Amino acid sequence: DTHNIRVLAGLFDEDNLFELRQWHKRVLRDLGFGEIDARGSFLAHLRGYAEEYLEAKREFQDINRHFHELRMDTGDELLEPFDTLHYGFWDFDEVDLSELGISRMSDFPRATTEACRTLLAKIEAEQVGAQNP
Repeated sequence: DTHNIRVLAGLFDEDNLFELRQWHKRVLRDLGFGEIDARGSFLAHLRGYAEEYLEAKREFQDINRHFHELRMDTGDELLEPFDTLHYGFWDFDEVDLSELGISRMSDFPRATTEACRTLLAKIEAEQVGAQNP
């Protein structure tokens, strides 16, 4: 609990992003964290979403749709399996899902779980690689 954390928690003016950003930086510093770059923030979002799925807090359709939309927006290759899962679920007879081990609709949750675990491993490897160039 610091002064900066209390001030940030009490700010509600989303129209003033500059002020929010300044307090955010101060809170990170108070907590002993460096500022997260855009890629780090993106990976943290992916990690959080994947972990929520693995903890049964999200449905497989939700995570596949969300990651598909992110893939469309960013083109990030980490999300390619989710793109395939999304299209495959909605157009099962037209998408080749054999590479993901899917032969029937009931295989989607298992395939999504495997895709999440693989994603988490790739995120970890990317972060370790960034720390040890």
